[in-house]
Amino acid sequence: YEIYQCDWSSDVCSSDLKDLLVVIRKLNVMGYDVLYQLTTECHYQLLKKAGENEDVAVLQRTWSEVPKEQRLNKKFLLKYGQLLVDKNSSEPLEPLLRKAIHNKWDTDFVYLYGKVNGNNATRQLATAESWLAKHDNDPVLLLTLGRLCMRNHLWGKAREYISLSVDNGGSEEACYILAQLLEKLGETDDAMQYYEKGLSIAVDPFPIELPKLALTEESPSTQRLTLISNK
Repeated sequence: YEIYQCDWSSDVCSSDLKDLLVVIRKLNVMGYDVLYQLTTECHYQLLKKAGENEDVAVLQRTWSEVPKEQRLNKKFLLKYGQLLVDKNSSEPLEPLLRKAIHNKWDTDFVYLYGKVNGNNATRQLATAESWLAKHDNDPVLLLTLGRLCMRNHLWGKAREYISLSVDNGGSEEACYILAQLLEKLGETDDAMQYYEKGLSIAVDPFPIELPKLALTEESPSTQRLTLISNK
């Protein structure tokens, strides 16, 4: 069999290749590495396409057709998980992420776990809190715990976890969420501080050096933009 390079965005290409790969696997006429790569890319494209459908059942059915070997692939689970979250249908994701995190600690999975609306919010929070035993200073885990506390309406505890996330090098997102929470709690001054801190983190990779003004230069406040008319 020869498999030519195809347009992965084509439904026909991905679907036909999926059927062909099943035959190739049975005949054992292709090396494992190449077969794995093609199978992974084929099902990944089908999963992406299914995510464009408004019916979440289409996405879940497509996921069920992904070979078990590929379902263990981080790329697959993150994509499937984010699509479920985007569709507000993330409940089936909770046990998948819980198992994946149990097998191997991965902050990308931990981050996504905080966005999952499982069928038992209290148990989900307890599960995530059990991870503190080995990862108590992980800013991603602390942010996830803050999200889950907010879902459980534990505002004070949420504030504590997200503050710890920020203090342990958390992202601008953690600052923004904490600022929003503080604003809801009526602590506007503290909220503004975290809005500013989040902004400073976001722009830190892009430092801007302004030219120094000599004492004799015109003050910026006195400068004006001159518009030249072509009339």
